[in-house]
Amino acid sequence: MKQTFSIIMLAAALTLAWGCSSSDDDELPEVVEPEPEPEPEPELIATFTATEGQPAWPVDWSWHDEAPDWRAPDAANFEFRMYAVLQLDYNYQTYSSDDDLMAFFINEECRGVSMRNVTSDGSIFFPIIVLGNNEEINANMTISYYCAGMKQIFTISAPWFFTPDLTIGNENDYIFTFGYGSPKYMRNSLLAPVFNGAPFEASSKDFVAAFVGDECRGKAPVGNTMIVYTLVGKEEEVSFRYYSANQSGYYSFPETIMMGVGHRFYDILTFEFFKQ
Repeated sequence: MKQTFSIIMLAAALTLAWGCSSSDDDELPEVVEPEPEPEPEPELIATFTATEGQPAWPVDWSWHDEAPDWRAPDAANFEFRMYAVLQLDYNYQTYSSDDDLMAFFINEECRGVSMRNVTSDGSIFFPIIVLGNNEEINANMTISYYCAGMKQIFTISAPWFFTPDLTIGNENDYIFTFGYGSPKYMRNSLLAPVFNGAPFEASSKDFVAAFVGDECRGKAPVGNTMIVYTLVGKEEEVSFRYYSANQSGYYSFPETIMMGVGHRFYDILTFEFFKQ
């Protein structure tokens, strides 16, 4: 009888324990997965500066050359002549004035000079008669242009030799290219810089500019090849800025490149707005 009672008590205890266990399981809280940590915002490494309107950022072309005393020689002393009509690159128009001069030289001797002429559409050209003798046929020539507004004399090697009766610029215009032969600046060309990860929508009014310190040394529409000007005989550290019309300001990039003597051309130049 005692043994039967013990079995009954054990069965009751197990039943009670099972009931309590089932009840406890039913009341356990649901397991809540932790919220994923937000990904950190990318770090903007280009510094933004707001502007009122589009910045002008002109290159400072002012120099200190004195007006030259170029004079055409006496034609009676020469056997031959050739003819040239030289047109100025449109970028010179801002600086050009009636005091400008254009001249041809053979062996550093002036052989023809002209004051400027302006057409009805604003084009600027210089008609020049170049004089020479028999021993100078096929001689190398140089062209010098004095820009009064810049106070600079630009000198380049002529792309032709002295050739009697040759006429240059009557059918195909010869344009005196802007900036070549400057005593102040070297021309340093580079392919269009690439800008990755812009935090704005690009506009056709956007442009990129090159700087030495706070001095602009060239600019171009985004996607175009840039010409950067550095001081003659100098090696200079160049930085870049991107002007965004939609953002009404510009982004300055921390990366710099060396340009000037020994650093004339870059075929790949990529800038990132955000740290990678």
